[in-house]
Amino acid sequence: MIALNQPFQLLTEIECADFISRARTLETVKGQTYSNQSHVRTNDIIWFSFTEDERNRFWELVKDYWDRVHWYEHPVQISIYKPGQYYDWHTDDKPNRKRSSLRHLTLTCNLQCAPGALFETRLNSYDLKLGEAIIIPSESEHRACAPTEGERWSLTIWYMKKRNAAETES
Repeated sequence: MIALNQPFQLLTEIECADFISRARTLETVKGQTYSNQSHVRTNDIIWFSFTEDERNRFWELVKDYWDRVHWYEHPVQISIYKPGQYYDWHTDDKPNRKRSSLRHLTLTCNLQCAPGALFETRLNSYDLKLGEAIIIPSESEHRACAPTEGERWSLTIWYMKKRNAAETES
């Protein structure tokens, strides 16, 4: 079982390089927040589609949580952080009573490391290595710190939970 809030090796160096190579062929856009607060997030993103085998692999990864998660958002997000670019404190669950689902677990994985580009929760600071990932509850406050040099590339997946009818507005 993959424990929450504990880094683990997910991808090889070759897999990380492949994801970055494929992502470079796609459109890069400015990262946004739900409330469009530009001071909270300054990095760029790419919406990235997995192959069917990759989709299955990343779904199987959370099989121990299938009683809590029902699918994951796809395409997934690849984030690029250049020196000075960051994503400040936020949560991913973004409650919206009109939605029939919400983000329940968040996975982030380093595809390329950079000095200073830490992933932090309110309880811990993680200097994730190449291909290393962490899964956190989506309601956990977290941030991605700016690299001091180079670029950090990371992959983010949001595993979704269905909401019952009583939790949603019509």
